[in-house]
Amino acid sequence: MRNPLGQIRFSLHSMRNLLPRPIAHVEPDTAPPTVSPADLNAIYRHLAQGETSINRGLQIIGMTLNEVSGKPIDRASFEYLSASKATSKAVEEYSFDSPGERDKVTLEVRKDFTIKVNETAYIFILFNLIKNALYYFKQYPQATLLITVNAPCVTVRDTGPGIAPEMLNKLFGSFVSAGKAGGTGLGLAYCQRTMQAFGGDIVCNSVLGSYTEFTLLFPPISEAEIQLEEHKVMSQAVPFFDGKRVLVVDDQPFVRQSTCRALEGIATRVDEAEDGAQAITKLRLGIYDLVVMDLDMPVLDGYAAAEQIRQGAAPGHEEVAIVAYTAESAYVAQVKTEKVGMNGFVSKPCSQTELLRTLQAGMQTAAEATRLKGAARRLVGKRVLVADDCASNRKITVAYLRTMGIQSVEAQNGQEALDLACMDERFDAALLDMEMPVMNGVQTARALRSAETGGRRLPLIALTAHLCDTHMTQALEAGMDGFVSKPFSDAHLRTTLLKVLHPERAASGANGPSKP
Repeated sequence: MRNPLGQIRFSLHSMRNLLPRPIAHVEPDTAPPTVSPADLNAIYRHLAQGETSINRGLQIIGMTLNEVSGKPIDRASFEYLSASKATSKAVEEYSFDSPGERDKVTLEVRKDFTIKVNETAYIFILFNLIKNALYYFKQYPQATLLITVNAPCVTVRDTGPGIAPEMLNKLFGSFVSAGKAGGTGLGLAYCQRTMQAFGGDIVCNSVLGSYTEFTLLFPPISEAEIQLEEHKVMSQAVPFFDGKRVLVVDDQPFVRQSTCRALEGIATRVDEAEDGAQAITKLRLGIYDLVVMDLDMPVLDGYAAAEQIRQGAAPGHEEVAIVAYTAESAYVAQVKTEKVGMNGFVSKPCSQTELLRTLQAGMQTAAEATRLKGAARRLVGKRVLVADDCASNRKITVAYLRTMGIQSVEAQNGQEALDLACMDERFDAALLDMEMPVMNGVQTARALRSAETGGRRLPLIALTAHLCDTHMTQALEAGMDGFVSKPFSDAHLRTTLLKVLHPERAASGANGPSKP
């Protein structure tokens, strides 16, 4: 499944590159856009939903494979989240069949609370429950779905057909389905295992012909634990922001002031601007390390301002960290802000902890992007052998390499790759799919290493849709130098190539074979 999902993601990424920048505010005295702001926002919304669904799907595939191999959910991936925000994100990201179907779903927040979960896994639980309820709505057109956040529970209650009493006791067993055609009976079993991994549980209460209600029970998180997490974030933020200058850009004075208060005593200096044009003027007159930018502003909106900054409107700030502060849906903001070169976003409103964590991550992302941009110049003109039996995968890989200024030669299997490498020693690296006919990646790597003479060692990178410990061990023993897990992004491929071709340019601590 990873291969077709990767191909769709590449197509969506290519579509995004062809779109004009997002529009939050049409500047006066300018020609009308070729696409109306409403239509453009709709396109970005559909694009964002597609990309988000693919990314979530790929994460779920990874989690499922871990479950099959007996690996529990990694507790290191758990984070403290607002139950209402995480639940709202699930409803926003869900792919409803129609606006009418979406109108049948209501989210009600009675009392918010903090949960400690893997966000993707929690959202997938809600996806399962929403999908199960909506399945029956065609037969019960008057049915509705109410999702309620009320500490310490989240309930999902539909007024559909209900579940027969004899089914309730075995509902969470594997391969048990409550009469749904095509159902595997795996979804609710996954929901229960995941909730228990969170330290909680899921229970179901239903009356046949009336309603079905699933309750997600979360373990209590003490005030002391929350304070400890806040202290941890603050203790990391204070030295990180020491000496930094921050520009807060928002047309709402209250928002600017609250953001400045959150940064008070942390950043060395915090200045304000009322719109994008004023922000650019301040950047021209001063030196800043970070811009916190609202998106929807008069005169010059955040998208246009960020685009102009990246194009050199404020000399010396072309690569300054820019983080959006927005009320836009998170999955849509992700796509739009990346389009104009922003380094992250934080949703309005947010806590000081969430703001500081996001701003710090945005600055680190900007610094890494700047480092990679400089290092990537060393890849221009390189020549790489690409071996993969899937033509569409080769097309994607070659397209990414082309954007890096790298020449490529394609092979359909390991034997072709070996023949090409033996006939032509001018390759700087080889990308080898692990699963190929005639000769697979491991066999090809062994043959290439055996054929090497004169001390020259060709850097080899394994491409695999199933990166597991066994594959990594086999690849290392065969003489591979790095790993790229499919489907990969251009940034991931670039980073891995830099690590194997120019290890001295790699990020600190990135020694040995590159892992995703």
